[in-house]
Amino acid sequence: MSRFFAMEERELEKIISLHNDLEKIKAEASKKDIQEITAIIKSEIENMGDLFEIKDGIAHIPIVGELSEKPAMSASLFGNDQTTFGSIIDNINKAENDPFVEKVIFEIDSPGGTVHGTDQTAMAIRAMAKPKETHIHNMAASASFWLAAQTDKIIALTPTAEIGSIGISAEIIDTSEADKKNGIVTHKIISTGAEKKSIDITTQNGRSELKERLDEVHDIFVQRVAEGRGVSEKMVRDDFGKGGLVIASKALEVGMIDGIMDGNNLITAKNSKKVTNQKVENDILDELNAQGDHFNIVTEPAEGAGKNNEEVINMTKDEFRTQNPDLYNQIYNEGKQAGIENERDRVAAHLTMGETSGAMEAAINHIKAGDGLTLAINAEYTAAAMNKGDLDKRAKDEAKEVQTETETNPVAKAKEIAEEVIALRKGA
Repeated sequence: MSRFFAMEERELEKIISLHNDLEKIKAEASKKDIQEITAIIKSEIENMGDLFEIKDGIAHIPIVGELSEKPAMSASLFGNDQTTFGSIIDNINKAENDPFVEKVIFEIDSPGGTVHGTDQTAMAIRAMAKPKETHIHNMAASASFWLAAQTDKIIALTPTAEIGSIGISAEIIDTSEADKKNGIVTHKIISTGAEKKSIDITTQNGRSELKERLDEVHDIFVQRVAEGRGVSEKMVRDDFGKGGLVIASKALEVGMIDGIMDGNNLITAKNSKKVTNQKVENDILDELNAQGDHFNIVTEPAEGAGKNNEEVINMTKDEFRTQNPDLYNQIYNEGKQAGIENERDRVAAHLTMGETSGAMEAAINHIKAGDGLTLAINAEYTAAAMNKGDLDKRAKDEAKEVQTETETNPVAKAKEIAEEVIALRKGA
């Protein structure tokens, strides 16, 4: 049996040890004992409290302990805290649907967990409409960092917090010796053309095939972190610990997080030109598509950090593109698409105003000049509409007068009928 884990290595070894202990208990216990153990575990799982809370308009969502789709028996049996992916998603929905929640903070202290369930939860976090950030208490490793990377901001609450462990491990339980001891013989028959359905990890070829699977999941892990942090995948592979844990100060230096709480002070990166924050991305979107070559990036401090921690970075477009190629292309393409949509809206607005006000010639001139709908131009359309209204009213009044005169003048009416008869005869 095997499972894929996105978990810090030391913690994974503990989990494997706990699983092995459970297997030994099951092997040595009687059926009655197993039923009693299962009942105890079930009771512990049901009594696990949900630490989700809302305070001062902020929803706090816990991500603690071993992460998995279902509560792990080892966690409940040995008294370990644990968060399931289902509970995280449920709490996200609570926060999103609560009108009194203005912001969400994910409180993380976790070594990671199983791969299954991680990406679905990460995408649920990324899709949130409300502002979201992560507070790392002691550890955000592997799967839990995968989740943290999808928030707008990551703050370590202590300089000693451990962060990273980007990588995938496989837990493989070999029961062959136990089976042999118990007289169990297993025969496997694989259908033709499905040789990879059952991998024999006791062979080099089998281990290579399993590693290939791990590498494919690892690529997705790297991609999600790069997307969430707004950096290149190469940067994640080269600078984000290469599978190991790094302490908060190093994580801040390379752009894995956005700040560290040292007592009551927030420490932010200084003299860094790496742009990782989603808010910064939005702030420079317009400037990247402006006429000027130089622009400023203002990185704002977290709440309560004070104005002195604000940093202004001046660079050219070429410098930004060189240092942040993936983010530059993303912002440029978004800006280009936004520009196309804005231009379409501008032209449509002028045409609508021109048509309804009777000032189509003026509308075409404004479109050619690149004018927006300013107050002065709106006033121009309004005046034209009022003038058009007066002219239309006058024309209607004159037509009404002619019609009334025709109806009350028998000679005029007879002449009109005669003209219609002549026209019909010519047509015949």
